[in-house]
Amino acid sequence: KVKGFTLQLASVNDKDSLTPILVKLAQEPQVYIMSYKQRHVILLGDFETASAASAKAKSLQKQYGLAAPWVRKWADLSDYKRQD
Repeated sequence: KVKGFTLQLASVNDKDSLTPILVKLAQEPQVYIMSYKQRHVILLGDFETASAASAKAKSLQKQYGLAAPWVRKWADLSDYKRQD
C-alpha cells in the first residue's frame, strides 16, 4: 500500500509481549501484525486521512487505555512484512 495512513500501537522485540494487546483488540477489524528488522509491530486500521487516523487513535486510547498510537503513512512502511 502506498496511500493512506495506519496506527502503530506497539513495537516490541519479543513477539509474545504482543499477546495482551492483541487480546484487547480482538473486536477490532484491521489489526495487522508486521515484522521490521528484529521488531514485531502492531498496526491498526487503514485511513484515508491523518485526521481520521488521529480520531481513531483517541477512541482507542479511551476504550482500551492504550498509550497514544502513532499515526503512520503506509508509504513509510514499505519495508515492513505482514505476518499472519
